[in-house]
Amino acid sequence: LGNRLHEQGANVLILRAPGHGVANETGDAIGGLSNVAGLTAAQLRAYADTAIDIGVGLGDDVRVLGLSMGGVIATWVAQERPDVRRVVAAAPAMTIPTVPAFLTNALRNVGSKLPNIDLPGQSKLDHAYSGETTKGLTATFLMAEFVADGAYERGPAAQDVIVVLNPDDDQVDPGHLAAFAARWADHGEAVSLHRLPAIGLPHDVIDPDQPDGDVSLVYPTLMALLAEGTAPDSR
Repeated sequence: LGNRLHEQGANVLILRAPGHGVANETGDAIGGLSNVAGLTAAQLRAYADTAIDIGVGLGDDVRVLGLSMGGVIATWVAQERPDVRRVVAAAPAMTIPTVPAFLTNALRNVGSKLPNIDLPGQSKLDHAYSGETTKGLTATFLMAEFVADGAYERGPAAQDVIVVLNPDDDQVDPGHLAAFAARWADHGEAVSLHRLPAIGLPHDVIDPDQPDGDVSLVYPTLMALLAEGTAPDSR
């Protein structure tokens, strides 16, 4: 996706999030979940600020796209950085799916106090950690809580914000995200919602190696949202 954006003339900056993209000890494969066992919300905030500071140095028109944890980081950027032209937050991981919201609150409170627990997943991708850590989830949810609390009081600092929902997402709650976006938009700021089609897309709609993904559909949509603020099927 970054290559395609660059081919359209954009400067593209993709930074590894703290603890992410680390190889194993022998350097011939991706490392394990232990690399994100100490992740904190403060690290994510610093990562976001650093990325935008560099982006501002690369051009006058800064646009941000994030997915999942990156989607939460993107919402934070939207809320806090007035030097950003447009933010596209795809499926931001703001709550635990299919469970009451109070359980996310409980994880935030408990997870910040207890030692980390690895939660292995079923991913067969050879370039991604398989699973989550409780510290990583806690850091993500703490950042999401900050943004959600701010959305009750004020609109985003960024000029334009688009929240992208996947109705078939099994890792975030599309209904919760739609309500969050509506609350944000109540302040009269430029917050809009874009729904991907209900065709069984996975949570990670960007990685071309996801078995159920469809980048031929998703990439043009995200690129149009970044460039124009609207997608072909919503004009």
